[in-house]
Amino acid sequence: MRHLLVLAHGSGLGGAYHCLDTTLRHLDRSAWRITALFPAEGPMTESARKMGCVVRVVPLSWWLCEEPSLWYF
Repeated sequence: MRHLLVLAHGSGLGGAYHCLDTTLRHLDRSAWRITALFPAEGPMTESARKMGCVVRVVPLSWWLCEEPSLWYF
């Protein structure tokens, strides 16, 4: 079995999270053990847990080019 580590910059809803959710949903669990890291609890942590992923919530630094602001949300 292979291990896959997924690191997300947030745990909310939106385009990137929808893609992550879809990807996690379609990975073969008999071939992959998935660990997902998120910076906070949210809809994606709940969804990943329901799919059988190991979920870790770790305070992460924002690594995108811009700090999140009101326009982002």
